Amino acid sequence: MCLTAVGRLHTRLTSLLLPLALALVLIAGTGDGVYARVFGLMALSGIGLDMLAYSWLIAFQPRWLFVLLGGLEWLVVSRLATLPMLQITLPQAAALRFYLASWLLAWLSIEWLLPLLHPRWAELGGAWWPTRWPRMALAQRRAAYGWAWAALLLVGSPWLVLWLPGFATSVSWQRWHMLAVYVPPSWLSGLALRTSLSLLSVYQLLWLGLGFAWLLGGQLLWPLSRWQAALLGALVLALVSLNQLLWLAAGVWLTLAVGWGVKRLQLRPTALAQP
Repeated sequence: MCLTAVGRLHTRLTSLLLPLALALVLIAGTGDGVYARVFGLMALSGIGLDMLAYSWLIAFQPRWLFVLLGGLEWLVVSRLATLPMLQITLPQAAALRFYLASWLLAWLSIEWLLPLLHPRWAELGGAWWPTRWPRMALAQRRAAYGWAWAALLLVGSPWLVLWLPGFATSVSWQRWHMLAVYVPPSWLSGLALRTSLSLLSVYQLLWLGLGFAWLLGGQLLWPLSRWQAALLGALVLALVSLNQLLWLAAGVWLTLAVGWGVKRLQLRPTALAQP
């Protein structure tokens, strides 16, 4: 079936109901709240992939792709579960059994429960109700996504060198990056401490994530061709600090959200005039 972005979110939330019930049963039976953290990690990872990847790259989703995406999500969940800040002490074998059971319950929800309770579910692109948010063609979404990655790799190529052993002190950064890493703001130091990651790794991950959001949002907002918008975004990205990038990315997506909301209101059908 073909899922819209809103439909993916609605379908994901519905498919999490049975896994949530399973987690609650296990918590009640074992008295161990770790299942709540594993379920929360599964839910947030799935929703994040839906909004940040699947809805941009996939339109038609056959049943076999659901299996492949389930394997991909397990890799993401198992990797994130190793972060000390999450305090997930469940052995990997037990976590895998819980994930497989949750995945099967989610599959049953999508293949059997949703079509039974909501006959128009597939017709509405996976949504609970008809939505009027403006849509982009799949080719346009993929083009914007690809140009954003290309521009990010172009500007961020020096960051890849910094992950290699022995190169962190030999590469010359822009002054604002050096200052942020060696004299970091308190929020950045606190985030590194809570995640048990190095300050450099946290800075790099934030810069890459915010940079991608800025490049992708700029292509959707600016009245330019894809490559022109990506090039302009890359030039700006090379000249700003992390704090400035945070405000730029937030401003672009806030502007887009307001614009989409206005278009949604404009697409709402008007009531017929009564005589």
